[in-house]
Amino acid sequence: MSHASWGLQKALYAALSAAPALQAALGDPPRIYDDVPAGARFPYLTLGEMQEREAGAGATEASEILITLHLWSRGGGRREAREILSVLRALMEGATLPMEGQRLANLTFQWSDALLESDGETYHGLARYRALIERNP
Repeated sequence: MSHASWGLQKALYAALSAAPALQAALGDPPRIYDDVPAGARFPYLTLGEMQEREAGAGATEASEILITLHLWSRGGGRREAREILSVLRALMEGATLPMEGQRLANLTFQWSDALLESDGETYHGLARYRALIERNP
């Protein structure tokens, strides 16, 4: 994981963990994981894939990062998953995330979905965001 994506992951975790709306949905402290512990309570959020590529040339070096966040719910139907995905979207769009040695220039929503897993009771919410990170000189 590059410096840009690692810095973004740390900033996302800090911001989402501190958000009262997400604490209301995922507990306090909110159940947000990179590595899900055995027996984790539902619902919870996992920080998923971060696909990174160079986005700029010249004086401003930048990285474009596609972020996938995964929500896991057993709240009975898609409702809980969709409600938490909506909370997440409201928090993410236009967020300012402080990062050491770099700057979040833009964070935009791409898409989301909620799918029933093969166990027939777990809903898997997915949300994709695009971040543009500029490196400080």
